[in-house]
Amino acid sequence: MSLSGTDLGVLGKLAEALGIFSAGQPNGDWFAKPDVYLKQVLANPTQRAALVAFIDEALGGEDRRTVGSTTWLPLVSLSNPPLSVCL
Repeated sequence: MSLSGTDLGVLGKLAEALGIFSAGQPNGDWFAKPDVYLKQVLANPTQRAALVAFIDEALGGEDRRTVGSTTWLPLVSLSNPPLSVCL
């Protein structure tokens, strides 16, 4: 039996973002060089998209906004005082 990213649900997206999984399959190279994959989470388009998908699903994506080529994902929103922390 083999494990794929879809078997992990939302955590599969996090594993893809961290580089533990690649194209839905375990990345055997990750345990030898985790620093390489962790350093490129935001720089690698595939890992960045997986991180956005994870945050979107885990925190609820109703407030996600795209302005030009920038996607804003609210992590924390307060009403008093008005404050939003986004990724």
